[in-house]
Amino acid sequence: IGRTCHRCFAGCRVVGLWSHVPVFVGKRNSKIWRTLERRGESRDQDYRYISAPSALIEQRNCLEEVSLALDIKKPEDWKNVTQQDVIQANGGKIICEYKTLRRALPAIYPEIDWSFLGPKKKAFWDDKKNQRDFLDALVSKLSLQSPKDLQLISVNDFLYKHGGAGLFRSHASYYDLLCSAYPEIDFNPHDFTSQPRDIWTREEFHILYMQKLAKKLNIKQYSDWYSVNLRSNGGTKLLRQYNNSYYHLLCSLYPEYAWDETKIPSRDSWNQIHFQKKILELAAQHFNITEPQEWLSLSVNKVRSKIRPVLMR
Repeated sequence: IGRTCHRCFAGCRVVGLWSHVPVFVGKRNSKIWRTLERRGESRDQDYRYISAPSALIEQRNCLEEVSLALDIKKPEDWKNVTQQDVIQANGGKIICEYKTLRRALPAIYPEIDWSFLGPKKKAFWDDKKNQRDFLDALVSKLSLQSPKDLQLISVNDFLYKHGGAGLFRSHASYYDLLCSAYPEIDFNPHDFTSQPRDIWTREEFHILYMQKLAKKLNIKQYSDWYSVNLRSNGGTKLLRQYNNSYYHLLCSLYPEYAWDETKIPSRDSWNQIHFQKKILELAAQHFNITEPQEWLSLSVNKVRSKIRPVLMR
């Protein structure tokens, strides 16, 4: 208590590393002094606890000195003042605290309507035109055939070698950045050298993975997926999103097709009564079983040799 805070210009009660609470707002109050005297506490002893001016008062005093130096007589005069003018007029503390003069004025003088300042200006990299100009220049610099080849650049190279760190302020990943800058190009996150971190948690990426795999394996109809081993094609992490069930994955991504669970059973399928009945009905059709006692004439080896081995695991 009573120390000078690293964030404001006055003594304050430091609560944490980045937080502070002003101890006293305003000038000396005789009522406070009388309260201290009734407690038997001296003014000198507690002066440092209550007489520290608030950060807001100090900031107002600072801006008043700046306004005198810049000959500002009314709020509208601030419209033509730049941040460099404020810094040269010993108002650097204000810019350091609020980053911009546009933020500082409404915060320090909330009773004034600052709408005449106009809307807040966008940062340079928030403008999509600036983003695209930078990426187009990078395509020319690296002699790439098309902007789609930007997906072959790693994120580390893009950040540190080509100076593209500012473009990530408004985008969660390199993939989102390119999709925003080039909406006419169909990017696939699975083709990127540096894939997004949430590539296996976003369902839209699951569809793109299956589309890429369909082209690779020349899959032309839904039934072709029955013979695909997803794990051998790098889809283990994708299966985890569907509780390691290939059947649930296909039903979620392609709900328009009636999938046969008996052809792609999962471990959980064998615990379901309806699935067990389907398997028995399939076996009954194959062996022409019409009566329950006819099951006794079948051996396990005979059923195993006729029914798909996956059904007997």
